[in-house]
Amino acid sequence: MITNELGSISGDSKRSAFATRSMGLVVDSEGWRARGATAQNWLQRVYRRTSLIWVGAIIADIAFQATRRADMSTAQATLLDRAELGFTLAFDVELVIRFVANLPHWRDFVRSERNLLDLTLAVVTSVIQIPLIKASQAYAWFTIFQIGRCYRVILAIPNMRRLLVCQRAAEVD
Repeated sequence: MITNELGSISGDSKRSAFATRSMGLVVDSEGWRARGATAQNWLQRVYRRTSLIWVGAIIADIAFQATRRADMSTAQATLLDRAELGFTLAFDVELVIRFVANLPHWRDFVRSERNLLDLTLAVVTSVIQIPLIKASQAYAWFTIFQIGRCYRVILAIPNMRRLLVCQRAAEVD
């Protein structure tokens, strides 16, 4: 599948799938203005420097979810529930930081597909933490939204990010 995609990208764009090219965009994938368009504020720089920490938190969150078992003790279930709530709140705070860092250009934040996806994931994963929903049978289905954050782990891998960005550019052309 990857080989086919690389071939498709190369054929459509008449370039290597890993070639860098300027798309002339003013706004990057996180909804922030590209360098040169405006100076980054300090909060954006802090977020960019800590972005791998958030990726690590996503991996840890998935690892905690994967340890849940039907036959675990109440103490273990409580620990996992608290960890899940902690990760949910941390990702909510991360989104608030990204929004506040982009306040001078908040419309760019809203135009970013990545930000809208992360906002959707944050809202849904926060809502499913409500005890009434968490105790229902629907909760198991809603956990797919928690797993949905894995796309950011894929984006953190440089070659995969270039592949996805190049694929998106080929679709736009």
